[in-house]
Amino acid sequence: MEGINFYNDKLDLNKIVNSEEYKNSDESLMVCDVTEILKKYNQWVQFIPSVKPFYAVKCNDNIMVLKVLNSLGVNFDCASKNEIEKVLSIDVAPERIIFAHPAKLLGHINYAKLNGVKIMTFDTDFELFKIKEHYPDADLLLRIRCEAKLALWPLGAKFGCEPIVIAPKLLELGKKLNLNIKGISFHVGSNCLDHEAYNEAIYRARQLFDIGKELGLTNMDLLDIGGGFPGSNDSGFKQISDVVNMALNKYFSDINVHFIAEPGRFFVTTAFQLLCKIHSKREIRINNNIEKIMYYINDGFYCSLNVVKYDKYKPIPKIIKYQSNTNCVIDETNLDKEMLKETTATTFVKLYKSCIWGPTLDSLDIVYDDINLPYLSINDSLIFDNMGAYSVISLSGFNGFMPPKFKYYLNRQYNVKYVTEIEGM
Repeated sequence: MEGINFYNDKLDLNKIVNSEEYKNSDESLMVCDVTEILKKYNQWVQFIPSVKPFYAVKCNDNIMVLKVLNSLGVNFDCASKNEIEKVLSIDVAPERIIFAHPAKLLGHINYAKLNGVKIMTFDTDFELFKIKEHYPDADLLLRIRCEAKLALWPLGAKFGCEPIVIAPKLLELGKKLNLNIKGISFHVGSNCLDHEAYNEAIYRARQLFDIGKELGLTNMDLLDIGGGFPGSNDSGFKQISDVVNMALNKYFSDINVHFIAEPGRFFVTTAFQLLCKIHSKREIRINNNIEKIMYYINDGFYCSLNVVKYDKYKPIPKIIKYQSNTNCVIDETNLDKEMLKETTATTFVKLYKSCIWGPTLDSLDIVYDDINLPYLSINDSLIFDNMGAYSVISLSGFNGFMPPKFKYYLNRQYNVKYVTEIEGM
């Protein structure tokens, strides 16, 4: 497939950093290992097979990501006209899209109607009246609020109706307006750490399905359990899937309901690594002793590294020293956890109090204001892992600095079937 670079064993970042293409570029580089997306898809099918994933485009709308997920048969959760348009452009059928924004702009509703995207969410009476006037044939999911106590980004303050008193009234209003209420949706919060929240939300959803049946809403057959699934390679997803599977079996085994979800960071977090170069530096000295070193890199708060503040994610950078050849590379990890790190039996690297600035003129453009690093030089590279979720999607272009370049890689040996499908896209 055009744009894919294949590797046979392990993706070699040292080789990429020491390539002439990287050395001669002023922009940072996002390295996407498509293999990670394929692995995550296999995990989803293994651990939560009864739930169809609708990838949350807002998390990362990179066209390669969308094409790969489309090739796997993953559907899409869109929040706007532009996201719908982008997904439709890669030949995704409109019935594979959910317009999952409870407060939609009128032009976006009209665009969805024009293109046959019927499934959409609501959580107020105002939204129901708007849909009744402009898209009465839509298939509607009532979004309820059932928020996790611990989540990286809670969402209940903005979206979702109260499930016990208000939700039944909205179902009754939908019936009176002769709208097609298809089911219930919820979102426990982004990067959920309170796994039992899914059990509570699924229980509340079942109560509303029963109320819908009493009201004569005979088309209710869809439950959207939202997002919140972690993207890191830990046991979190397995723990959540166990709770979800148990709750779905407990509360929905006796009725015919289809299950969908809106995973975002789950699919893409580990697939992206950001490679940045130090282009400038400043040493703060007292009595000729280095007190602090400031490093300026070619990415920052207004580009990919906004996640350091907005996503509450503190990636510890790896370091690849600049070399004129590829035979001498130093790779240090977790350097802020200790002041000295043994690199050989007899050699120690001294660490200095440091800060890392982004490239713009804004003093808010700071990645780390206090981190311990070895003595680094201009053209050395910092590598940030787990950068696939909510990074370049928020790019502002402030001061005219360019976004990172992208390179895509795939382990040729990972799965011949998927390689064939992706190459044929």
